[in-house]
Amino acid sequence: MVELRNVSTTVSLGLNSFRSLFIRTMVTPLFNSLQIRQSLQIGLPVGLLLGLWAPVPALAQVVSQAGSQDSTPQLEQARPEAAGTFNIATGQQLVTEAEAAIANQNYTTAVSKLTQARQVFEQLSNYYSDLSGVFSGIDNRLRDSNRAQALEAAELRDATSYQLASVYQAQDTLDLAIPLLIEVINSQQPTRELGEQAFTKLCEIGFTNCAEQTETTGNYNVSAGQQLMAEAEGAIAVQDYTVALEKLNAARDMFNALSDHYQSLSQAFIGIDGEVSESSRSQALESAQLRDETSYQMALIHRNQGSPERSIPLLIEVVRSQQPTRDLGQQAYQQLFELGFVDSPFPSRSSRANR
Repeated sequence: MVELRNVSTTVSLGLNSFRSLFIRTMVTPLFNSLQIRQSLQIGLPVGLLLGLWAPVPALAQVVSQAGSQDSTPQLEQARPEAAGTFNIATGQQLVTEAEAAIANQNYTTAVSKLTQARQVFEQLSNYYSDLSGVFSGIDNRLRDSNRAQALEAAELRDATSYQLASVYQAQDTLDLAIPLLIEVINSQQPTRELGEQAFTKLCEIGFTNCAEQTETTGNYNVSAGQQLMAEAEGAIAVQDYTVALEKLNAARDMFNALSDHYQSLSQAFIGIDGEVSESSRSQALESAQLRDETSYQMALIHRNQGSPERSIPLLIEVVRSQQPTRDLGQQAYQQLFELGFVDSPFPSRSSRANR
């Protein structure tokens, strides 16, 4: 350090002597000349000349200043915001508000809040899952962190779906409650606690038979659809075709939804409970059969009312679902032939001969 300061002082003295000599021999005569005065009038920077009078810093001072500053710019690491409007806490707040509404029996508000929360959790789960996949093989820490958040959001989504289904049950809108409960079972699996609770609730509302039940109850099952068909037949008997079509259409929609729900429930129990899986599959097939019979009856009414444009799509739907080889499929195709929509009967003579 002593040697460095001596060198710095020598260099500083040499530079200062050179500065004084330069000023005396060059700058002062030029400054007094007409050229410089004219230059000042046109705005040349005086600071450039006056800067020659500034003392020259010592080398040690320059080295010290350079060493005190990092030449590499340091970027301040961004910190995550403690609060936001789209995160898990946002969904949990919506659930809290829904629970308060339920306590006051304000089910309309509860449904709105739970639906919003469910959508938030669903989107968050998808986003975190996508982000986890991006970091797979690149940064396992970030992959696992985002995957954990995806699972947490999915768990909260399923819990919210269960709460929403319970509210719908209280409102006696089982057509909205049942799909949510089946969704929970498929997501959670029937062996987990929330999945078991969802299946138990399906039994309570009469969607499926449980071991302690002898028959299904409720207003959203196969029996409920058959009741609508019976009411339609009563309307047909008195030639009230408007009411008949309304009842048949409601029954058809119910059977179609039931078939999908039972099929989904059957798949959820494959490899877990064969009895439940097979029972649900049988109910799915029964619902599909009743849907096709209802569609056929609606097609006949439309034909009798002179509306083939409404009858034909239903008949084709029945043929496609039943296949032309089954009785109901053949009957539907025969209607298409009688309406002139198709040219050839089925079974044809050649197909009968080959049997």
